[in-house]
Amino acid sequence: MRLDLGWAVVRFSGGLIMAYYGAQKALGLFGGNGIEGTINGFQQGLGIPPALAMLAIAGEFLGGLGLMSGLLTRVAGFGVFVTMMVAMSVNVNGGGGLGMLATGEPSDAISKVFFTFLLGMVGMAAVIHGGGRYALDEKFGLDRKLFKWMRPKVDAGANG
Repeated sequence: MRLDLGWAVVRFSGGLIMAYYGAQKALGLFGGNGIEGTINGFQQGLGIPPALAMLAIAGEFLGGLGLMSGLLTRVAGFGVFVTMMVAMSVNVNGGGGLGMLATGEPSDAISKVFFTFLLGMVGMAAVIHGGGRYALDEKFGLDRKLFKWMRPKVDAGANG
């Protein structure tokens, strides 16, 4: 029971952070540029095509909401994982490669590499584990229906 509650706290916290940054990109909230501004910025500043920029926006915003609520948690987690791994790669390449971890400013490494890596790993944990007991997936039985093949098989005859 405590593990389920602990996972819910991690899942909600990671989702909240993702939804916050996604709302900047998708809705222009919290000082963000909104969809148009984000797509233009991604395209002009990073060379990312509009379709991929939309996927990044959806991965952050919808993925964050999915993690927070535990709705389609594995799908949301995958979106968060991919988005954050791409963000980390872009940040590392723009910062001079992995050498920035040793020679750059510690704040750069924390914000550009470790932060995105940690959020990506929360997403990967959601893919592996699902939403858990305190998720809408559990309430509606979605994880059991959609991802039955990912759930461990229990051998009733096994002795510990």
